[in-house]
This record gives sequence, structure tokens and C-alpha cells, in this order.
Amino acid sequence: MTTPGDDMPPGERREKEPWTREEGHRDIEFGNNYRIEYIKHLVSISTGIFVFTVAFMKDMVGKPIAGVIGKPLLIAGWSSLVMSIIAGIFHLRCWGAYYIAWGLYWNQPKGKRQRAVLNSWRRIAESTQILAFLAGLILLVVFASMNLFA
Repeated sequence: MTTPGDDMPPGERREKEPWTREEGHRDIEFGNNYRIEYIKHLVSISTGIFVFTVAFMKDMVGKPIAGVIGKPLLIAGWSSLVMSIIAGIFHLRCWGAYYIAWGLYWNQPKGKRQRAVLNSWRRIAESTQILAFLAGLILLVVFASMNLFA
């Protein structure tokens, strides 16, 4: 008969299996903190790039805004960054609502339905946040390159 942890390498076995409730809560807390921090960092980076490019546009491309080419790329890049910021805020709100539903109705069918709906909205918000950030960043790099090397 094998005991839990026998399939792990000798140096990596846990002293006690299964985890205690306290250890499980610590792991959930770590996962939640990581998730929230990564969402917040992406919102902060998007906001910083947006503000920096608005404030220092003339310095970034080396000419007045009237003389730049590819203005639609600039507008699309800014719009994508703003969309990423809004999606990130919505993503955080979805997680908040998810945990409220968990706390109020954790084992009831109503709570499970609410969490399923929130999970689908959360996934959409997360995908939108990441893709809009990448699109905005790429569009702004292409815009700056066109104007710096023109």
C-alpha cells in the first residue's frame, strides 16, 4: 500500500498528507494575491504607457503632432490601452462578485449558477485586458517607428 506523497521525489515529500486546513487557506490566499497583483500591474502598465504617450508625444516622435504620419495607429493604440484598463477594472470587479457569491451561497445552486456566469465574464475580461494591452503596445510601437524613421 502506498501513502500520499510516495510518487514524489524523496526530497520533496510533505511531512504530513493531506494538507491541513490552514495550509490550504494559505495556498488559496497566495493564488488570490498573485491573481489580483497581476491584474493590477497590467492596469498600471497600460495606464502608464497611455499617459506617457499622451504627455510626451512630441518628444517621442521628434516632431509636432501636426507633422506625424499614421495618426489612426496612434488613436487605435490609445483606444486599445484604454480598453485594456477598463477590462482590467471589470476583471477585478468580477473576482469581487465571485467571492461575494462564494461567501453568501457557497454550496447552494444559486451560488453555483452565479459563479458560472461570473467565470465566463471574468474570462472574457481577462482575455480582453491582455489582448487589448498587446494590441495597443504594438500599434504605438509601429506608430513611433513610422515617425522616427520617416
